[in-house]
Amino acid sequence: MLSILEYQCYAQGQYQTKNGVISIASASSEHGERPTLHSSKLSVTLNMKTAEFDFILPIQSLHSGVDSIDSRLYREEYNNIQVSGMMNMDGVKTQPHTPIHFVFKAILKYKDLVHDLNGEGHLEHIPGNEQPACRLRLNFNIEDFELYYGFRSDFRFQIMQSILYQGVTN
Repeated sequence: MLSILEYQCYAQGQYQTKNGVISIASASSEHGERPTLHSSKLSVTLNMKTAEFDFILPIQSLHSGVDSIDSRLYREEYNNIQVSGMMNMDGVKTQPHTPIHFVFKAILKYKDLVHDLNGEGHLEHIPGNEQPACRLRLNFNIEDFELYYGFRSDFRFQIMQSILYQGVTN
């Protein structure tokens, strides 16, 4: 499974979006279903100089296609999953470069839960664009996580695609 976070790289600075796409796969079943949750409302900020990132995912924006699950998620109106982390590099290259594989450490916050995360990623330059672009893939797992009351599972988070723009909230 791959996940993609794509952003425009102009110069050292901060890049962000509010329209990132995320997929969260559950390892256990809920009401006979093994749902995969999706959202296109992931907010992502990436500091190119420090390689630090922040994600905010409104739980209410998730959908699975299973009515019983989606109705529970929709009621989580004021709850967000927040992830703050740092890639194991000194900064994100904004010039053409060979593909880079890396790991990252992060902290996930949700309701009263604070959870340490380890994940992996891949960064590569995309040639041929009018302005430089890079593709970043990030994946991480959370074990024994309760998304809402009664639905506890191991989950695999994948940032599927987010286009981040420098200093512009889109």
